[in-house]
Amino acid sequence: MATADPAFPTLDEAELDAARSCGGAEDVKCGRLLFGTGDSPLDCFVVISGEIAILDRSGGSERELAVHRAGSFTGDIGMLAGRPALAEARAVVDSKVVRLDIGQIRRLWLVQPSVGEKWVPALLLRRRLLLERGHEGFHVLGRKDDPATLAACEFLFRNGVPHLRRDASSDEGREELTALFPGGAPGLPVLARNSVHLATAPSLADLGKLTGVLQPLPRDRQDVVVVGAGPAGLGAAVYAASEGLGTLVVDPLGPGGQAGGSSRIENYTGFPEGISGRDLALRGYVQALKFGAHFAVPRSVKFVRRSADSSYEVGFADGEGVRARAVIVATGVSYRQLPVPRLSDYA
Repeated sequence: MATADPAFPTLDEAELDAARSCGGAEDVKCGRLLFGTGDSPLDCFVVISGEIAILDRSGGSERELAVHRAGSFTGDIGMLAGRPALAEARAVVDSKVVRLDIGQIRRLWLVQPSVGEKWVPALLLRRRLLLERGHEGFHVLGRKDDPATLAACEFLFRNGVPHLRRDASSDEGREELTALFPGGAPGLPVLARNSVHLATAPSLADLGKLTGVLQPLPRDRQDVVVVGAGPAGLGAAVYAASEGLGTLVVDPLGPGGQAGGSSRIENYTGFPEGISGRDLALRGYVQALKFGAHFAVPRSVKFVRRSADSSYEVGFADGEGVRARAVIVATGVSYRQLPVPRLSDYA
């Protein structure tokens, strides 16, 4: 008996009926593009009948990543965060689908909890499969010891953005840079995608805009602003958002905090077998997104100011800001060295 693939679960009839009640049914002709690489915001499509292929063009040629059939659904974790599509979806045969936006997806999870039990683990597994099946994502070309290159890759890694780092001095790196800049690169690092130059020496804010990580701030007053997206901040966001509170998480780099760089964490409650810092952060991030939390990354808080109506004004270093009823500071620790003469002699 074949074992169901948890990355591509099949919804049963009751779950499909619930999907129909939350979204809109559409007839899709063979060959129609449902979404293309870079499309945002990204809707989900539940397949009622027919076949929808997921195609990747990141390596210069078209690759089939998956085929969704009756009972399956499109999407990965980027959909929850409002990020652009990493691949494209196209009907292989005449099909019938139900289109769901992110609000309708969350409503579906509420009216039919069994769907969420299948959906969220599948989204987590699909990002891993995307990389295993050859998706290259963004290319970062720079010197391997260059702090700016390392910072760019750390930002992409923390935020789960698929990318490929190439040393500018390697044969592959030189070949790609020459193709992008026949007269020589104006600087490093270079960010490219599908053989198209996107930015040279980008700031973290530039990277956030180009990758879709940096999202518009919510304009309504938030119930809770959480400053810091380490394990404590993510935990606070999950608890707040799961209670229906409007929640915004602010971080200058991305989910994970200090723990995000740990290869193995053995002392975190609920994971007796241990878990990597990246997986811990990813699970907390997706769980917060599931309940509707918003993330402001990369953004740094410049001030928190009490207003006359007892709410708080939270100002960011880029000049923007939000208002909130409560602010939770979960910034963790920053290590500083004491100004003691000859301290390095004893380190």
